[in-house]
Amino acid sequence: MKCARCNERPPTLRRCASRLPYCRQCFINEFEKEVYDLIEEHKLIVDGDVVCIGVSGGKDSSVLAHVLATLKERYHRKWTLYLLAADEGIKGYRDDSLGVVMGMSNPNYDGLKILNFKERFGFDMDEVVSLIGQKNNCTVCGTFRRQILEIGARMLGANKLCTGHNIDDNAETVLLNICRNDLFKLARNLNSLDSVGSTAKMGDKSTADLREVTASTTSGMHINNEATHIRNVIMLAYLLVSRGYLSGETSLE
Repeated sequence: MKCARCNERPPTLRRCASRLPYCRQCFINEFEKEVYDLIEEHKLIVDGDVVCIGVSGGKDSSVLAHVLATLKERYHRKWTLYLLAADEGIKGYRDDSLGVVMGMSNPNYDGLKILNFKERFGFDMDEVVSLIGQKNNCTVCGTFRRQILEIGARMLGANKLCTGHNIDDNAETVLLNICRNDLFKLARNLNSLDSVGSTAKMGDKSTADLREVTASTTSGMHINNEATHIRNVIMLAYLLVSRGYLSGETSLE
């Protein structure tokens, strides 16, 4: 079997919409080109924008940051790209991932800022768990992480905030709200899923919104590119080639 695009190299994954096999390089090239085309089509990022990229050290946000930096250089775009990370104060969890964040090196990044819960809110998540236990602590953490992103974006003077959320994350939220019979949140979720490239307001900052990539697509990008390297929060910059599908790219290795 050979790559359906170049017809030369062996494939490493199968695209979920076309079901066609792609080699590592052709997948990366096509993925990056489609991300750029979608950014351009919906004017998600334009020259002069100051972009704050929320990073955690995980594959989704790492791929997001890496691709935006790559596109900035390749197409000579005048984007200012800042990395922003939250330190929740969870021992044995956040320590290692922050190490990954600090190791994300690219000359197209214009700086890295790490904000921690203790300094911003007077407590960290380990203290929260000691007070309220395991139940509902994820809700507390998520709420304050979103606040950290907005605070950090303002501190950096950003007018665009990006996180590595994908369509799987949104599908999970919709299903959870169905199970909880939360019609208000469900209506909000479904309405927000209708418009690609819509913008929401974050004070005087705008947040570009894009929900067209599956978790396994970014996984494929991460693995194939060897990278260690937006409550509707904000997701920018990933195009799901297989629009409307929830299943992702399938590894052939």
